[in-house]
Amino acid sequence: MSSIESELSLGEAANHFLADLPPRERGSHQPEIYKFVRWFGWERPFVGLTAAEVANYAAGT
Repeated sequence: MSSIESELSLGEAANHFLADLPPRERGSHQPEIYKFVRWFGWERPFVGLTAAEVANYAAGT
């Protein structure tokens, strides 16, 4: 992972991910992606997420 990738916020990573999707898929996935990002915080470092935190999020949705 490059130093730029390791400095991405969760919001930036989500926007990059959505930008790479075809338009039809982007529209259907964007609400859930943004819900996930709001849950953890837009400015949170992407590399700081743990598997346990993601599992807790998934269990609560």
